[in-house]
Amino acid sequence: AALDKLREVISQQHHLPPIAAVQQLQTATATPPAETTALSSVDQGLLGVSALLAVPEYRRAVLEGLVASIGGLDASLCKEASAAFVQTLTAAGPEGEGSQLLADVAQALTDLWGHHARSPRLATPILRTAEVLLSQTQILALEKDLSSALGTILDLTKKECQQCKDVPRLCAAVSLLCQLISCAKPVSSSALQSLLALMVNRYPKVRKQAAEQLYVQLMTVEDTGLYSEEALDQAYGVLTEIAWDGPLESVKSAKAQLLQTFELTSNEDGASDVQQLDVSSTKRTDENASYQALINDGSRF
Repeated sequence: AALDKLREVISQQHHLPPIAAVQQLQTATATPPAETTALSSVDQGLLGVSALLAVPEYRRAVLEGLVASIGGLDASLCKEASAAFVQTLTAAGPEGEGSQLLADVAQALTDLWGHHARSPRLATPILRTAEVLLSQTQILALEKDLSSALGTILDLTKKECQQCKDVPRLCAAVSLLCQLISCAKPVSSSALQSLLALMVNRYPKVRKQAAEQLYVQLMTVEDTGLYSEEALDQAYGVLTEIAWDGPLESVKSAKAQLLQTFELTSNEDGASDVQQLDVSSTKRTDENASYQALINDGSRF
């Protein structure tokens, strides 16, 4: 009886489940001969893995890995991962399959972000990856088709800023909000409102970076018609006349001028989402709450 059972087991065929897109997976993981490419093994590997963003079955896992690399502490890896990410998303062009890939990746990123919102490990890398997506691909050219995704990115950015004491994360949020200022209203006005809220943040570094990046971003949108020439001239004056890392009272006054210049009100959406904490009412220890984070962020450069 035992032999009969053994024969029965041996005769059974066990089939492994099929591997999705096996040809693309083999291509992505293959190592080309050194003489056939000028790219380093790391660059080649990242490009191969990034190509799997086009495969729905692997998109989420690949994106999470790229996010961790783009927002990590290794500056060289950050640069190489960002380049591979951008090259993959731009290689197919801005139309057809290329635009669909951008839309799919944007959706996957917001899904990943929603799952890891305010995560100590991934929140800042996700912010940095979203900034790369907006600043180095053609996604803003597809704004009409991706307005929902851009609105979701804005909402998630605001949530990351709520009661946040992590300076690198706030600085990453500043960079992303500046990119969103280039969008059409209401995304642009809400992003600007949130950025102005960060310009009276408790941390001088955050205030200064927000002001400097806003100045640069306003210069890039001069010809878009989003803001009048008079408003831009007034904003440039306010942004350059104030030491944004100086006393908070003078900064608050300058922020009020900018609100008036851009016809925004302090109780608009965004002011309540990006919490403002008065330096005078915080404990001394709060001022250094992100000291270790600052050290870690500095090691990236």
